[in-house]
Amino acid sequence: MRVAKLLLINICVLAVFFALAEVGVRILWTVQRCGSEGCDFSRLTSVKFQSFSDRLETKFLGITQFDHDLGYAPAPGFDALINAQGWDNAKTTINADGFRVTNADFPSKAPDVLAVGDSFTFGDQVSNDETWAACVERKLDQRVDNGGVFGYGAAQSLKRAVIELANRPYNAVVLSVLVGGDLERDRMNYRIGFPRPAVIRENESITYAPVPDPNRPGTRYAPRPPREYLVFLYENSLIAATLIDRWIKVENLTGDRLQTVHPQAASIEEIAAFVLEQFAALEVERKILLLQYREDLGREGVLYERRMLTELAGKHNELTLVDPYDRLSQFQVSEIWNEHHNARGNELICEELVKAGFN
Repeated sequence: MRVAKLLLINICVLAVFFALAEVGVRILWTVQRCGSEGCDFSRLTSVKFQSFSDRLETKFLGITQFDHDLGYAPAPGFDALINAQGWDNAKTTINADGFRVTNADFPSKAPDVLAVGDSFTFGDQVSNDETWAACVERKLDQRVDNGGVFGYGAAQSLKRAVIELANRPYNAVVLSVLVGGDLERDRMNYRIGFPRPAVIRENESITYAPVPDPNRPGTRYAPRPPREYLVFLYENSLIAATLIDRWIKVENLTGDRLQTVHPQAASIEEIAAFVLEQFAALEVERKILLLQYREDLGREGVLYERRMLTELAGKHNELTLVDPYDRLSQFQVSEIWNEHHNARGNELICEELVKAGFN
């Protein structure tokens, strides 16, 4: 009885301390965001300050299927108007070869250009004919196969290029790399619930790890119940949300978005060197490295990776580097980005690519 009473007192003291700390952190957050346009009191006027579901992208829409070499790949025959978070009835079609359709009325002929990359290449949130791949196809009057896949890393995209080149010839390959994002993805063996071929350090060399078990609990293919108590804390405690974002990752609360780094993962510097060396060695006439960006152009990690990739590309004469950074910097976020590029943003990428990569 005495032990139980002592335990209860300690729990109450801890709860009071946590509540006071939470109030203090919320006050500090509010003060830091007070400026010439006023203050944001949202953290003080409501206990619940964010929605768990709003922090997650809607990605499992049936667009992809499991792939033994790539982890996952577009599902041939998918055809739908997607009206999900960030998507506004975007026409999304995957052809029989697993590529996103570009221009439905484009004359049928052998493909000339292969584009690989992540969601910025696939064209998340825009319709088939609004992707930069579709724009390049129209401007060059050359067939472009859009092999972009959401969530892919740079090495994963390159791996798809190698696979596709073994199936059919191309005159040019465009490898699109999201600066400040794709290289870190290549360190993961699971991301947003999908298995992936991480790039690892093995026997003093850099190589791909095998795709891990797709049916591991917590993946898209073997979901487990969400961790409701952590979800509650994530939505209602600024302290808990900060700790979860740093140590657990919000994706791991859902039960179907397992996210882990491979224990033998290579560094982003090693991955960048590996990707560009392998890309330069491809037996194709024209190899174009396209750097792509989110709206956080000035973030330190973005600037570091941009310098690194630019320097590495300069060591490979076989590669043509297309870097639209300066052009994108001239626009307001809302003009060309809606998380991903909107139709106008994709047009800009297309213009820079055609001008610098195909002239």
